[in-house]
Amino acid sequence: MDVAIVVPAAPPVRAVSARPRKSARRSRAKIDQIKKKRGKPVRHPVTPVKKKPAAPAPFVRPLMVLN
Repeated sequence: MDVAIVVPAAPPVRAVSARPRKSARRSRAKIDQIKKKRGKPVRHPVTPVKKKPAAPAPFVRPLMVLN
């Protein structure tokens, strides 16, 4: 009895590069460069928002004082 054992072929694995994509900041700078060359206005609507300093924690008296 010859029974052919069929091994299903593994699907091709897409090679994923370990190197991350270029940062958005860099590509944005590149776009601005091209826009400037063409004499177009370069506008950045998003402005960095400064974080407010964290408020100090309210002082809590130790419970031992109450006893």
